[in-house]
Amino acid sequence: MRGEHTPETEEYGIRSWVYRARRPFAAQRFWEFVNNDWPGVIRAKGFFWVISQPTTAGLLSQAGQNCRVEPAGEWWADSDQSEWPETAEERAEIEALWDEQVGDRRQELVFIGQDFDQQWLQQALDACLVSDHEWQQPAATWQIDDPFAGWNEQETLA
Repeated sequence: MRGEHTPETEEYGIRSWVYRARRPFAAQRFWEFVNNDWPGVIRAKGFFWVISQPTTAGLLSQAGQNCRVEPAGEWWADSDQSEWPETAEERAEIEALWDEQVGDRRQELVFIGQDFDQQWLQQALDACLVSDHEWQQPAATWQIDDPFAGWNEQETLA
């Protein structure tokens, strides 16, 4: 109140970091990441894209020991533009996220925590991305060992 307040972010060392990528995750590798410990991470949330489910945006929500992945809907890239929002503002938001090759598909995950190893997270998530070789494989091979296979029928808990 008297200008002596120390923000919690400084007092407790809380910070955030956003992971972004435009290549899909390999389903099994990302599943293993989701089901592992992330030292120092208190909260994580955001959208993700797995190669085995190319039309479905995934939603990650983690708080403490509870982690949940579930379908969040269809990527705009997979819907007819006649189904897009009508307002110029909402369309501008979609277009701002647009990539010529993949549309709005992306990895956009926010990690919030205390003393977490950002470099480790970056490397672990990058290791989940499909390789050039995997990216060139036929779609049928993407379904092998897919822990996300049934998530459109029921929600998937990690």
